[in-house]
Amino acid sequence: MDTKGIVNLDYVVRLVLMDLDDYSMNNYKKFLQYAILGFQDLNLSTLQSLKVAYLTVNSNTKTVDLPDDYIDYSKIGYNNGGTYTTLSLNDDLMLVRETDDCGNGINQNGADCAGDLGGVFPYSYYYAPHYRGGQYVGELYGGNGGNNPSGYYRIDEEKRQICLSSEVSTDTIILEYKSSGVSGNGSTMIPRECVEALRAYIHWQRKAYNDAVPQSDKERLRQSYYIEFEKLRDYELAFTKDEYYDSRRSSYSQSPKR
Repeated sequence: MDTKGIVNLDYVVRLVLMDLDDYSMNNYKKFLQYAILGFQDLNLSTLQSLKVAYLTVNSNTKTVDLPDDYIDYSKIGYNNGGTYTTLSLNDDLMLVRETDDCGNGINQNGADCAGDLGGVFPYSYYYAPHYRGGQYVGELYGGNGGNNPSGYYRIDEEKRQICLSSEVSTDTIILEYKSSGVSGNGSTMIPRECVEALRAYIHWQRKAYNDAVPQSDKERLRQSYYIEFEKLRDYELAFTKDEYYDSRRSSYSQSPKR
């Protein structure tokens, strides 16, 4: 795995010590605790440790149970004869459901709670229009993901599972994901793009409860942190390269040439 874009909490703490020309390590443990608190404060954004898990596919449902510490994924794929094959996102992939919204079993005709077919396909349901990354996404129906012969996936947030398409022929999925776990010894791995936000948080916290520090200085440090926080959040809301290509390819179609 390429680790050029990954650092640990120890790296961030040592950056702060360097900023202060403090090479005694006397403040290391205190600043490390600030780093852990900063990790928790950024938890709704992106400061989670990256982990890789090898997960068994539930063959009867073509699903994969997500780890207990899972927050979000960065890559999903499998070992295809010695080659790591990445799957494509398809938000229209039907999720595995044994009951409808009323708790009744769904029959093969796709009847709803009242027994009315209404054009509903078996084991599927509607998706409301919504916003994603600042872009409006209309009602989802009948579409495909990118043109990927290796197969597709979709995250089932409700059941905390990965749903796989029929093309995926493997019994083990490799998941690179963001974890909620944090180590107390500074070894927790974080994405490099999170460094500046966490660095600013430590500088803010080391002054925040010092009565000798002017309030204007505390406020300046607080604002510096939230500027980095917003930059990080904007970065995370952007499309990934793979999602962009999948979106472009999904609109391709063949037609007769004149």
